Amino acid sequence: MMLVFKFIICFIVFHILLTILYRYYIYILSINHNIRFKKNQFFLL
Repeated sequence: MMLVFKFIICFIVFHILLTILYRYYIYILSINHNIRFKKNQFFLL
């Protein structure tokens, strides 16, 4: 019973970490995209 409980906690923690990493990754990608987009706009001007 205790083992199952530990497994569930580990799974939840792992899931939360993955979600945070995924959102952080998307956030960085969007920032890079915005910077590139702004540079392109600057060159177009």
